[in-house]
Amino acid sequence: MSKIRIFSYLPNPRVWKSLITAKLAGVEIEVIGDKPKELSKWLWDFDARIISDEDKLELDSFKRKGREVLKVIFIKLIVLSKNIHLEQCLQHS
Repeated sequence: MSKIRIFSYLPNPRVWKSLITAKLAGVEIEVIGDKPKELSKWLWDFDARIISDEDKLELDSFKRKGREVLKVIFIKLIVLSKNIHLEQCLQHS
């Protein structure tokens, strides 16, 4: 087992750069990953792996319902960066 692991979407040019650097330095790197659309099926852990049905049952207690807060925050940041009042922005949309 290598001492360094990289978990990433693949193909990823940054990972290839790391592999080239590691090869020049004589360091072994293990690359683990999948296509971007498939990463939601993975357990993002030190031992990254595809989540099995057993894992899903075990991890079910950690599920949290998401909120649309980020969308609101993003809109407010855009408005603030342009020095426009939020009400004016919403009236024109």
